[in-house]
Amino acid sequence: MVLKQFSDNEKVIFAAEVKLDKRFLGSKKSQLFIMSENLRELGEKKIVTRTIPLNKLKALTYSSTDNKELIIHIKQDVDLYLRHKQTNDFFLAVQHAYFSVFGKNINVYKVNGSIQKFALTQKDIDHNRSVDMPDKFRDKNQERYVEQEMKLYNP
Repeated sequence: MVLKQFSDNEKVIFAAEVKLDKRFLGSKKSQLFIMSENLRELGEKKIVTRTIPLNKLKALTYSSTDNKELIIHIKQDVDLYLRHKQTNDFFLAVQHAYFSVFGKNINVYKVNGSIQKFALTQKDIDHNRSVDMPDKFRDKNQERYVEQEMKLYNP
């Protein structure tokens, strides 16, 4: 039943039940699917409640002290702040999906301590605030894929 909600062209890369924390609003359990074209969040009734195209992904932020925290930053939208024992698997799946589509690495940031304050909330959006990660937190060691510039042959 769940897979019938997805496009026939989409492939599931990774999925698990996660705890999504909404700053100031508490947390909820959801199923998060990393797909070949989108991220999809399923609510309690196993119905898609949010679809995020991969081209709207902005960056990933992880905590160097708490390996269960991860933020998936979304361009001009509420970020996904999740806590899960398999956060590293989500991290790798998002990196893989992003590179597979765009041929480049998604920006990755590493923060010491809690990362929750770096997650963009609906309240932030309502007040025209944005969360741009400082470059000092950029973790280029997490760029797992070799990016190659495509050159067209023109005789």
